[in-house]
Amino acid sequence: PRFAAMIRRALPVLLLLVAPFVVYHGVIDQPLESDARFLTVRNGNVTGDTTPIAFFTQDFFAGAQTGGYVYLSGYYRPITNTVLQVAWWIGGDDARVYNGLGMLLHGIAALLLVALVGRVSRNRAAGWVAGAMWVVHPVHAFAVTEPAAIADPLATVFYLGALLAMARTVGLSGAPPAGGGPDAAPGPDLEPVRDPGVHRGALAVATGLYLLAVLSKESGITLPAAAVAVALLATMRDGRPLRRGLLATLPLWGVFAAYLVWRFGVLGIVPGEVGYADEVGTLALLVGVTKTVAVHLIRVLVPMGWEFPEMHPSLVATATASMSDPLTWVGLLLVGAGLIAALSWRRHPEVAFWTSLFWISWSPLARIDNIGGALGTTALLAQERWIYLPATAVIGGLAVLVVRGASAWLDGRVRVGDPSPGRAAVRGWSAVALAALVLAGLGTAAATHARVQRDPLAQLAQLYEIPDEALGRVGLANRLMYYAWRVALPQGDLADAVERGERAVDLVPDSPIYARGLAGLRGFEGRWADADALVTPWIEADSTFLAAQARTNYRVYDDMNRVGPELWLVRGEAQGHLGRPEASERSFCTALARGMRLDLVVTAVERTPGVELPLNCSAGPGGSQRDGSAS
Repeated sequence: PRFAAMIRRALPVLLLLVAPFVVYHGVIDQPLESDARFLTVRNGNVTGDTTPIAFFTQDFFAGAQTGGYVYLSGYYRPITNTVLQVAWWIGGDDARVYNGLGMLLHGIAALLLVALVGRVSRNRAAGWVAGAMWVVHPVHAFAVTEPAAIADPLATVFYLGALLAMARTVGLSGAPPAGGGPDAAPGPDLEPVRDPGVHRGALAVATGLYLLAVLSKESGITLPAAAVAVALLATMRDGRPLRRGLLATLPLWGVFAAYLVWRFGVLGIVPGEVGYADEVGTLALLVGVTKTVAVHLIRVLVPMGWEFPEMHPSLVATATASMSDPLTWVGLLLVGAGLIAALSWRRHPEVAFWTSLFWISWSPLARIDNIGGALGTTALLAQERWIYLPATAVIGGLAVLVVRGASAWLDGRVRVGDPSPGRAAVRGWSAVALAALVLAGLGTAAATHARVQRDPLAQLAQLYEIPDEALGRVGLANRLMYYAWRVALPQGDLADAVERGERAVDLVPDSPIYARGLAGLRGFEGRWADADALVTPWIEADSTFLAAQARTNYRVYDDMNRVGPELWLVRGEAQGHLGRPEASERSFCTALARGMRLDLVVTAVERTPGVELPLNCSAGPGGSQRDGSAS
């Protein structure tokens, strides 16, 4: 019996840990691309002899091997860097290690959410429902399967662990009320019976986990405010002394202050600004921010549009104060209702806790001028991975409502048909079957969503769903270039593909991405001199040239990092076709050294007349790995 009990307790835990691997098994071997490469196999500080201590004085992307181009993110995440270095020690350039790491962290976060929801709601079933919903929800697909977003699940694991430790610190009871119901009055079975005081060991754990969270991702900085919410819940629901609970959060606030001084005062690592407020005005920006709240909440509460990246593409928040936009009204309504709920501590302390936790963990996203935007457009970015942490509050609160509603129905509090034992059993099994069906549907959607994250055709479909006025010049250029390469060219309409590529370059002349795309199309035309002329200015770009482009394209350095190896690949083909084989071979070697996949370089060499890849051509760190990318 003891062994059977252990199995019963361990089985749900194992299921939650394994579930992410089951849901996302189809993408576990997807190659590392873009930022993921610069943080792992193309990061000298991760793959070299750099000790983890060095990460604590560096920008998040310090060490990225970009061929000399600047790549400073303004982010400070030394714990994430350290975890990625450990992953390199374990798996080297095996993409499955980095993809699997995100899935493992997602499962651990689910278990911690189970514990947090169970304690806050005093209902273990609500905790397990929250964990099950969390692990299969499609809104998490990108954060779980994209190694460049590994900071989100990593920071969330530490954040939830710290909240649980704070709940123990301030004596938040997890025992069910007397009578078993959610509204029953406290009685002798309310645990603990006596006031436990402040648990200093748990406080030390909470403080340490908070430090790990904020050093994993900046959003972790909000944890002291979330700890205050835990103290308020312990006071309003369990009668714990509020003053003592607030004093227990002081070590967290001390870490908060030390972090700010170290990062901004000593290291000077500060994120850049987009400049939205200057362009659209403060009022329009504030209204736009409320619309991003609506986008985030709708994605969690109404998961739809799974065939597209970033969930439903029609949910586009624009930085306008137009009251004719339905999303404006939805955003204002949700923000207003959410703020009222966050203040209802006396009447509904648990509701106040979950809504407060959402606003606290979401609050860094309000700084939209720092994290959002695209060139020449009023569309505000609201990426799914940004709400990985705030979604814990939404899914946690939703799970409590679901379980309490189901319990009321099954217990006969809501009369449905004949309350006989047989009918009650039918209702019980019906509830189980419905829950399984919903979870299976969400898991299937999550798996589909993960597969299309990098599918150009899905991205093209998304771009056609968004109105032209919300796309701006970069969105329009992306639409043109995606169509040229993924629709027109495969169908044999080279003239249409080239015409679209030319329009894309005209729209965004200050980015190498579109120059590279058009150069490839010129190659299909056999106009290799034109192809060479398109990529050469970017290959030979100096700091003065890039600074000039940055005045209209603040992402130009990032763009150079993304397509730098591809520029050299196109140049190598162009030089070979123009009768300069030695220069062509040097360009191909440079493309390898800067991270281009060996198989792609070999393919390009094979279709270039009179050129061979030199035996002494070094791929450089990460150059021959299968995680490279090309258009």
